Amino acid sequence: MESYLCAYVDQSAVPRVEPGDLATARLRLRNIGTATWRRDGPNPVLLATEQRSVMRAESGWVGADRPARLREQAVAPGQVGTFETVLRAPDLPGRHRLDVRPIAENLTWFNDVELYFALEVSVPTREPGHGLAAELVLAPPPLLLRPGGRAELPLRLRNTGRVRWTERIGEYGPLVQLGTDEPRDHPGRFYTPEAWLGPTRPARVPRFVLPGQSVDLVVAVTAPTRSGRYAERYRLVGEGVSWFDGPPIELRVLVV
Repeated sequence: MESYLCAYVDQSAVPRVEPGDLATARLRLRNIGTATWRRDGPNPVLLATEQRSVMRAESGWVGADRPARLREQAVAPGQVGTFETVLRAPDLPGRHRLDVRPIAENLTWFNDVELYFALEVSVPTREPGHGLAAELVLAPPPLLLRPGGRAELPLRLRNTGRVRWTERIGEYGPLVQLGTDEPRDHPGRFYTPEAWLGPTRPARVPRFVLPGQSVDLVVAVTAPTRSGRYAERYRLVGEGVSWFDGPPIELRVLVV
């Protein structure tokens, strides 16, 4: 029988977070056995835990006791495999660890190398609230269009809050979309039916976005049919939670 053995290579630094925060963690292991590790198939290689952890299972975990899946499709003997996971900090300040061990699912456990993920949870200092905040990293340039013309504007936004944004209802964290602002939820002047989610929603985040990460949104713009200068303001909204604070995002269009 082929052997499933690993050796520690390195891992990401221990994050320092506040209670309830999300953090990412990465672990790399070298294949020192004779079997090729597989991401998929009847015996996928996963990281597993046998303890009841205060770090709750998050979206992206394979299961309640399977924090991570092999990132590479295959890792041959001698090669290095990567495991990445998302951890939520417990409410109790202090150092918390999650002991893990690789497993070839439905086949065998790996050798025990004393592997774990850890979080340093600090005493909370933030005021309570919805935790939704964003920073505009890439501002949209003014557009020059013909009457009725169409273009796409890129926006780059950074999650500066303390909750994860999601792109689907039912995932952990609010569904984050871009909405018309001033006044909120008014029918958009640049509404593009085939590209917008609805008359008041030009776009949504395309994937989940952890605190500190950035994401690109694309806003389709259809120019009015009359010449002139036009501007419209937008704001992120965590659907069912709250609109984001801070200044609105302004799109400007010159129709000639």
